[in-house]
Amino acid sequence: MRRGVEALGLRIGVVGEIVRNIKACAGAPAFRLRAAGDVCGLGTRLQERFMDQPVPNDFKVSLAGCHRGCTDPF
Repeated sequence: MRRGVEALGLRIGVVGEIVRNIKACAGAPAFRLRAAGDVCGLGTRLQERFMDQPVPNDFKVSLAGCHRGCTDPF
């Protein structure tokens, strides 16, 4: 299963005292009328940079592109 997931360019979620998977909405002006910018692209770049980095405690990042906050960033 892991190889199949990785073949799609995805990564298996992680746990522990590291930066976990970054949650981002599909917010982009092409998909959402209220989107302030390309949130999904930003989330992808942040995940590539910070995922699996050690931190002193559980650390989660969540991004939303509008006031609805469907990814629970608040």
